[in-house]
Amino acid sequence: MEALVRSVQEIFSGQHRYVVPPYQRPYVWTEELQWEPFWEDIERITDSRLVTEDQRHFLGAVVIRREKTPVGGITEWSVIDGQQRLTTLQLLMSALAAAAAAAGLDSERRRLEQLLTHPEHDAVGDERFKFWPTSANQAAFRAVLEAAEHGSATVDDPDNTVHEAWMYFREKSEAYARADGASPDEITQRFAALRASVAGLLQIVTISLDKDDPAQLIFETLNARGTPLLAMDLVKNALFDRTAGVGISVGEIHDKHWQPQLGDARYWSQEQRLGRVLVPRSEAFLFHWLVMQTGRVVTTEGLFDTFRRDILGGPLADDPVALVKTLNDDAGVLRRFDDLAPAEVAGRRFFATLDALDTTTMVPVALLLFRAAIEPVRRARALMAIESYLVRRLLRGLSTKNYSQLAARLVFVARDNLPAADDRIIQELLSSGADTSRWPTDEELNEHLASQGLYNWIGQRRIAFVLGQLERAKRSQKSEDLALPSKLEVEHVMPQSWQTHWPLPDDPELVQRRNAHVNLLGNLTLVTGALNASMSNGAWTTKKLALEQHSLLMLNRGLVKEPVWDEDMIMARGLDLTTLILDIWRGPQHFMPEGWKLVEAESWAEDAAMPLDDVAAAYTAGSTHLRTMLGRLAAEPGRRWQFAELEAALGWPRGRIAGISGGYGQGMKKQFGGKRPWHVHLTNTGVWELWMDADRAAAIQTPSP
Repeated sequence: MEALVRSVQEIFSGQHRYVVPPYQRPYVWTEELQWEPFWEDIERITDSRLVTEDQRHFLGAVVIRREKTPVGGITEWSVIDGQQRLTTLQLLMSALAAAAAAAGLDSERRRLEQLLTHPEHDAVGDERFKFWPTSANQAAFRAVLEAAEHGSATVDDPDNTVHEAWMYFREKSEAYARADGASPDEITQRFAALRASVAGLLQIVTISLDKDDPAQLIFETLNARGTPLLAMDLVKNALFDRTAGVGISVGEIHDKHWQPQLGDARYWSQEQRLGRVLVPRSEAFLFHWLVMQTGRVVTTEGLFDTFRRDILGGPLADDPVALVKTLNDDAGVLRRFDDLAPAEVAGRRFFATLDALDTTTMVPVALLLFRAAIEPVRRARALMAIESYLVRRLLRGLSTKNYSQLAARLVFVARDNLPAADDRIIQELLSSGADTSRWPTDEELNEHLASQGLYNWIGQRRIAFVLGQLERAKRSQKSEDLALPSKLEVEHVMPQSWQTHWPLPDDPELVQRRNAHVNLLGNLTLVTGALNASMSNGAWTTKKLALEQHSLLMLNRGLVKEPVWDEDMIMARGLDLTTLILDIWRGPQHFMPEGWKLVEAESWAEDAAMPLDDVAAAYTAGSTHLRTMLGRLAAEPGRRWQFAELEAALGWPRGRIAGISGGYGQGMKKQFGGKRPWHVHLTNTGVWELWMDADRAAAIQTPSP
């Protein structure tokens, strides 16, 4: 028996063929549980390869047994364990080869196909495939690889997920290579990096058996229900092995520098969520500590490998006793996060927000801020800025994909100047105008919340958290300081199923307008589960009476004063709640250090030039307020108006521009292919501007003064 760490390139190169015995179970991996996490790992190591350094990724182990080795022929191996990994790798490489071929990159396709099939002069028929799955998957596997090989369409076998896996990886490969409008050279570079990452950086332990080795016993041992050593166990063993030669007894070091915080086995064995998986607290702590210590993205699969390479292989290992003490002290800092003192207002709210958003990506940043000698006011400022960034991006519907990379960058820049860590963190948050990483401004968030529904877009738990914060903000110093119940539910004031008790005339436009309003922020509130069930889809008079009698929330006190509840009331309440949101989670302009400017953001894609005929049509079909606004913009073509400036010129209250723009987003924008008749742009000082160019101004009739 021989165990070796090998790359995918090493496994599938040369004269080898891996055959899964027909009695093994079919391919069962799925997108949610395996493909998506696997692809995210591939993207991470490819990103690293493109910008910094190679990061190897360990995929686990496979057990193979040599079956026959003809002289000068192909060595055949039976796959005893690990067939799900090997099947996925083959489908991934085939999909990547097909995507590269579609991009005209035949050299990349050929290099990948060398890992999929043997040359024609060495094997024919099914024998040419370097990997051959179990019986249930053979037809689907052959169809997919042959279709990819010849550039033809594939036919899905409903009894297999083989085709779905192949299509998933092809779509992900193409999306990665072409992201952000990549140039042809960038596409070529990304495909090459993807191929190199898959072939060279993914690593597997291959346990090779001879004919006489007990394959079944080894299989059962590898899959037994034993408790494997955790990464923190390996860290502990490695550290105390290092301390054995420093002249201090290992027992003394353990009792004095490990036991106080890290010795509480019951606490550290409790499971908590880290990304998609539940892990013991000790593993989560080690993960966060390594990100904080290295300022780099870390994977949960290779925690001890990272510790051994970056910590034991670095200057910290020169004093292993000090390193043990540092780990113990930082573990104590992390444990404080469970119950911060009441005076730590910003910290308590920060961790409540992370919990509500179901994310731990920013814990390494908090660990750095709390363990370092940073002024409390600066620490609070940094935490509030990160919280604002996360919540505003949530409400704006922006991606969370790059948060792990962001956390590592924040740690890296903050460590460079810890006394001014807040400024360094805020500058990093302000440094990009791209959708993947920008910090939404007041104007943008105002317009978005006036036009885009929260419900069915953001999870109910997160909506309930935002509404809970709004409830607290509505309370005054004279209000009782009562905690909110833990299980309040999100309620639609005007129900989603409104047709029975909230009738409308038989007018499709009115129906469309109502459906566009029911999921807006202004129509959402919090109630108990019992009250929610009792009100159901009732009429406003019924709901109003129930809220008056049973709800103690300030969120509902204003509601019950309204004699009617309609679309206009939803918009008005939405503007009121949005104003509170902008105050609770202050925007980037509030945190901007002196002399710092926002990076200019691109105008939204739907603001691209609208055809002139559509400009006139949009103006004619618009509301009175919309026509008034367009008329004012058209009166001075090219002049860029800030929202507040234009509202002042028109004699309008603050926020009306966002409401009008949002109302347009609900209705007319859909009629014109997503275009607006005006332009909008974020300046380098973080202010949104509106304007019309001369051609579009001339296309409408400017109202008389």
